[in-house]
Amino acid sequence: MNKEFRVKIGLFSSLLLCLVGLYDLIAEETVTSIKYFPIILVIAGFIGAIGNYMELKKINKTR
Repeated sequence: MNKEFRVKIGLFSSLLLCLVGLYDLIAEETVTSIKYFPIILVIAGFIGAIGNYMELKKINKTR
């Protein structure tokens, strides 16, 4: 498995994490009972998505 594929998997999973957190914030029936947990998911997913996007951009630039 090359580095570009790993970064793409990381980007996809970070976006999925962010979307689950957003769904939990917006939905009337929450997935978790902890109120701050969806906020942590959104922030962590967003930061991960930005980092993985920058890494993917750097990999594609070197080609």
